[in-house]
Amino acid sequence: MDLREQRKPGECRRSQIAEYFDGELSADDEREVFEHLQTCVSCQKEFSIIERISGEFDISPLMPVELPADFAKVVAARAESQVGGLRSNREKLVTLAVVASIISLLTLVLGFNFPAIAGIAWLVLGKIAALFGFFFNIIENFVYGTAVVARFAAARFETLDGGSRLMIIAMVLVVIFTLFRFARSRHQLRLREVKR
Repeated sequence: MDLREQRKPGECRRSQIAEYFDGELSADDEREVFEHLQTCVSCQKEFSIIERISGEFDISPLMPVELPADFAKVVAARAESQVGGLRSNREKLVTLAVVASIISLLTLVLGFNFPAIAGIAWLVLGKIAALFGFFFNIIENFVYGTAVVARFAAARFETLDGGSRLMIIAMVLVVIFTLFRFARSRHQLRLREVKR
């Protein structure tokens, strides 16, 4: 950018003071801004402000913050308690009332325009169908993956001796029992939360 063509004699270059400070100007432009700063009090004040602000950031670097040892547990517990879903019948009724209000408001705003309402409903149903399709695809992939692993394990299982077979059967039973106990304890925990 040629400063001599853009400005009239004696005109300030406030827009270029920050560029000058950051060293982003060409050598000729930098020299011209430097010469201008020697004579213009207003631009000198502007340059001084930029220097002070920059100095504040250089003097006070961000101090490292030490987190408590149980920080992750506290955050996880709070997040879990705040994202518990609908817990009571009252919350379900409030949610239903809000949804009904939104549908009523949309109906009024659209002026009982059935094609527009039907178009929006079709769009929403399409999004819901896509969501169900996504989850169905995840479940399908999990089932196929499990079948492949089971076939591989069954082929390997036949080549094992009796003691190894018993050990694998015992481990599978322990895993199934552990998963059952975990699911049961989660269910009991939710029942206690609902009773509160």
